[in-house]
Amino acid sequence: MALIGSEEWLESLLENLNANEVFAEAASDWEGDFTFIITSEGALDHDIYFYVDLWHGTARSGRILKSPDEVESAYTFKGIYSSWLAVMKRELDPLRGLLAGKFELQGDMAKVLKRVKAAQEMVNAIIATETELY
Repeated sequence: MALIGSEEWLESLLENLNANEVFAEAASDWEGDFTFIITSEGALDHDIYFYVDLWHGTARSGRILKSPDEVESAYTFKGIYSSWLAVMKRELDPLRGLLAGKFELQGDMAKVLKRVKAAQEMVNAIIATETELY
């Protein structure tokens, strides 16, 4: 089990995403990379930034960032730690959280909404990643 936001955790997440056949099918025509931001709150005393390069149903690469400004990605998905925890515990759907203002998305929202299944499967990969929390 790896600490959320560590290189080991991200490697496990990418493996889970690439092993997900439903994601591969749902995102087969997807082109676009993401920067994810988990903002500090409660037990998490620092922000976590990670990058995932998605291309036609696969995660080509990813890395932990020291700053979200290290990369220029097509999308940025941001939320506070407790919102991320609620997603990981299946207490909050990220799309509902987005609509409720618990998350922010920068990028082409219409493109994301056309691929809701791919987004759901990305969340399932995050949930499936064994995670040590703060």
